[in-house]
Amino acid sequence: MRVRYQWIVAFIVVAALAGGGFLLSRRNAGVPATTPNLPTAAPGTTVSTDTNSIGVSEAPKVVDIPTPPPGIAKKVTESGIDGLTAEERAAWEAYLAETAKVVSENSEALRVRLDAAVEAIKSGDKVALGGMFAPDESTSADFVAQRVRAYPRIKNNKVQSSVGVFSVSQATVYFGYAVVQWEDGGIVSEHTIAVPMRFVNGSWYLTSIGPGTRGIASVQTVKL
Repeated sequence: MRVRYQWIVAFIVVAALAGGGFLLSRRNAGVPATTPNLPTAAPGTTVSTDTNSIGVSEAPKVVDIPTPPPGIAKKVTESGIDGLTAEERAAWEAYLAETAKVVSENSEALRVRLDAAVEAIKSGDKVALGGMFAPDESTSADFVAQRVRAYPRIKNNKVQSSVGVFSVSQATVYFGYAVVQWEDGGIVSEHTIAVPMRFVNGSWYLTSIGPGTRGIASVQTVKL
């Protein structure tokens, strides 16, 4: 297989953070694709060894609404909700409800943004993709170019029905998913791409935050 995308193929049997800001899950065409709910690697996943491909190492200093309650996502990840105080649990449950509401009330716009991002990658349009990043982030041209160069030519793509919600610092990140199909070296294969986004001032934007960003923690999975 002619490898011209930045990810190195690796098959693993334990979950691990991966993906480019864009997670890549690999499978042969014709094999039913499961809908992922987290930007993590699973058996049969292609894992990136390029640190630029897993998002910026430090989260940009942004404040999203809803704002993650400080430190609670990490506590939930480590010990579950039983380890929370009554006050922390109330704040956590409110955050879950608010982030789910953002997705449900803005699901069509999320689909449109996700589809547009994949189409920009598909066509190699760095200008279009670069214009989709959140205006309160400083995203380099090289970072955008790496996103565009990351894959062989995408032939088909379909937005999936789940969104992974994550938090880091004061940012809330929503991972949208699309199943894509491409042909590389004569081999047709199917992949799941996870595209991280933020909801800023009533609109969806791509974000430089990714699975490799220090301190990122899982919040929940929401259906579109």
